[in-house]
Amino acid sequence: SAKPAAARRAAADSAPARVGEGPAATGSKADPGGQTLDAPATPAAGPGAQRARAAVATPTPPEPRYTSRTVIRLVTKETFSDHVLTVLPEDFRISGTVATNRLYRGIYAVPVYATKLTVSGTFSVDVGKLRDDPNVRFGEPYVAVGLGDVRGLRQAPNFTWQGKTFAVQPGAKLSAFGEGVHVPLTGVKVASRRSVAFSLPLDLAGATKLSFAPLGRNARVDLRADWPHPSFYGRFLPTQRTVDAAGFTARWETTALASNLGARFRAAHKSGRALAADHDVGVSFIEPVDHYSQTSRATKYDLLFVLLTFSAFFLFEVVKQLRIHPMQYALVGAALATFYLLVIALSEHLGFTLAYVIASAACVGLIGHYLASVLASWRRGLGFSAGLATLYGALYGILQSEDQALLLGALLVFGGLATVMTVTRRLDWYSVGGRPVPDQA
Repeated sequence: SAKPAAARRAAADSAPARVGEGPAATGSKADPGGQTLDAPATPAAGPGAQRARAAVATPTPPEPRYTSRTVIRLVTKETFSDHVLTVLPEDFRISGTVATNRLYRGIYAVPVYATKLTVSGTFSVDVGKLRDDPNVRFGEPYVAVGLGDVRGLRQAPNFTWQGKTFAVQPGAKLSAFGEGVHVPLTGVKVASRRSVAFSLPLDLAGATKLSFAPLGRNARVDLRADWPHPSFYGRFLPTQRTVDAAGFTARWETTALASNLGARFRAAHKSGRALAADHDVGVSFIEPVDHYSQTSRATKYDLLFVLLTFSAFFLFEVVKQLRIHPMQYALVGAALATFYLLVIALSEHLGFTLAYVIASAACVGLIGHYLASVLASWRRGLGFSAGLATLYGALYGILQSEDQALLLGALLVFGGLATVMTVTRRLDWYSVGGRPVPDQA
């Protein structure tokens, strides 16, 4: 009948739609995501017909939940920078002996030496607040020793630090020292000690001079050598010295207040340059009167020799009424000049003394032989030669003297002048030139 059909349609229209996750759709089916899909409905068979709705409930899976976790880690990186803490000796002592010799290269001699030194003293190590600073770590300490030329180190020494022996390694490791050696103090904790003693024996060889840098609050250098002609130099001269024919002994003493060498050392180390040697103390082994310097000094008297010789010629000419030609003066002067050439040439092979004797004997013999004919008498020639030999002997004494050279030279000039004045004291000089004698008042 029509009623039941109408009732069924009304019940269908009034029935609630079941939805899972959205509105119901006519002719829909569930998609994989749990939503409903609409499908075209079948057209109703008459006017007023409505679309039929059907809802299909499908289970919806739970949405996944993602949990993000952020972890911040604090990374600590320790960075260290290297610094060098330099400590100079509190007491610095050097003592030793020097044995000298001469080495020859051809005809030239150079003084050389071999010395045995003992370097000793004490270090006062006080690191202050750095000892308790947790950010400071002390490395392996070492002792640096500067040497002007490490080639002179003849034997590898052993360094003694507080009674313990350590090996010496090459390289000073300090730019202020330049060349030198260093001693790694393996196993030594410097911060745990305040004052330590050290010693270092050195066997060195060198030439010409020996110097020291008195680095220390109190410095002292004692030196003994067998060289009789020392020349002390430096900013500080020896406070005590003795010099004789057997050699010399010397002692230098200075303090950091007087030298300010500690500040100069630290400034040089900071700037990376070598410490200047203008504050060193030392000694040079010199030859005070070698044959070159003696010949040079002898040539300074050549004018005096020529003047005295020509004066003697003139006296013979005036007193004995002998005529001497200017050419004869020139030849004798040439013989006198040749003497100096002979001395310097022979001294390179025979030594100065023997060369001087040979050259003077040759010149005296040549001039004496020549003047025996010029002065018309062997006796006069021998007398002139004797006077010239005496003159050469006086000159040799002047050259050998270090302290009285000026005095002896002045006495020689005075003696020559006195001789001329004595010989000519009764000479009538007006009659010598053939001029008329003026009337006496």
